[in-house]
Amino acid sequence: MAKETGFQQRRSKLTPKRFLDALLYDVSADQKSLDQLSQQLHREHALSVSKQGLDARFSKESTRFVKSVLAAVMGSQGCLKDAPPALELFKRVRIKDSTTFELHDSLADRFRGFGNGVTGPNSRAAASIQYEFDIKGGSITHLNIKPGVQNDSRDALETKEDVAAGDLILRDVGYFSSEVLQHICQQKAFIISRLYHNINVYLSGNPNEKEPISFGSIYRQLLKEKRSTFDMEVFVGKRRLPVRLVGVLVPESVYQQRLKTRYRKNKHLGYNVSDEFRSRAHFNLFISNISKGSCSVEDICHLYRLRWQVELMFKVWKSVMGVNRVRKMKADRVETTLYARLLWIVVNWKLVADTQQALMVRSGKLLSVYKCFRTGRVHAQAVRVAISTARNLRAALADLIKCWSVKHWVEQKKGRIGLAEILPLMHCKVDVKCYI
Repeated sequence: MAKETGFQQRRSKLTPKRFLDALLYDVSADQKSLDQLSQQLHREHALSVSKQGLDARFSKESTRFVKSVLAAVMGSQGCLKDAPPALELFKRVRIKDSTTFELHDSLADRFRGFGNGVTGPNSRAAASIQYEFDIKGGSITHLNIKPGVQNDSRDALETKEDVAAGDLILRDVGYFSSEVLQHICQQKAFIISRLYHNINVYLSGNPNEKEPISFGSIYRQLLKEKRSTFDMEVFVGKRRLPVRLVGVLVPESVYQQRLKTRYRKNKHLGYNVSDEFRSRAHFNLFISNISKGSCSVEDICHLYRLRWQVELMFKVWKSVMGVNRVRKMKADRVETTLYARLLWIVVNWKLVADTQQALMVRSGKLLSVYKCFRTGRVHAQAVRVAISTARNLRAALADLIKCWSVKHWVEQKKGRIGLAEILPLMHCKVDVKCYI
């Protein structure tokens, strides 16, 4: 008989499979205590493991184990089956963002937080989850837990080698890096990103131009011509990278709110609000390497709106799955439990994505990820038991999908373009222009 390693020395003890089942029992319901987990193992697997013995199982090895299972599940994700390859502009549409939440101060050595209440959670300890998914193929491409203090731009540098030709990268300003931008273009991939507020922009006619363009002048020109958008080729940053700059005027109420927020932050830091910031605050500013002939200003804005899907996922993680609700415990248990939660989310995401695709083709309607996860939480224990016992899994999943197919649709908000209207932009055959 083969000897199992890591979590047991004898077959009668806690096996990796049963340990994982205990973790999924923990994360698929309200978080359990060690005593409750011990009772569950005795009740369902006839195992007598004390809470002290169970606590000892949480280690760096247990974290590596759960991460390996998570990697295997992510690696088994499929791709969109119905998109004709000859008509695709983008092979993948990759949306990345992070979410940060506080942890108990005792975890500060492993998960360093911000601790100032200005740039992040007011805690000595915090965790940040870096999350990226391909909205076109329905797969998660990056998922990792970092200390809360690690910023997005550092993550962008660490993961830039993952970019492949034909990818569309959608990023917020926090991920902006001239080095990453240059690498994306060199890989013949595409990007749409918000322009970082303190990056200088120069007219493309003269790469040696010393004076940056004046957004105040652009704003006044648009008002004079009664236009709400501009679209120009420019150089950005110290490296003078050639990109396309798209600007869209925001409503006056949005402009005033931006100023109010900036004044409040700068007052706390002892800084003044610059004229340049006030000028830029009139616009939503995007940079891209997609040519004008490929995507209009409206197309660029619509595609960037896809990035908000990641915000909806974070809402699911926190309000439905409770990923940010972590009780006081040792660091190894925190990290193992967090990765187990992400594993549970990935399994459910894959099921939702496949069902969403099938029902979109069949009915033309789009499933709400939030509603599906909320119902999936109700069915969580039945699905977990079916997975762990290999009995009635098909029936358990069929019941869940049946629930999703009734009253779980995305509600279209009046006056707003929906996801169903944006998705066709990812399947257009157009000419490609790479600036760098």
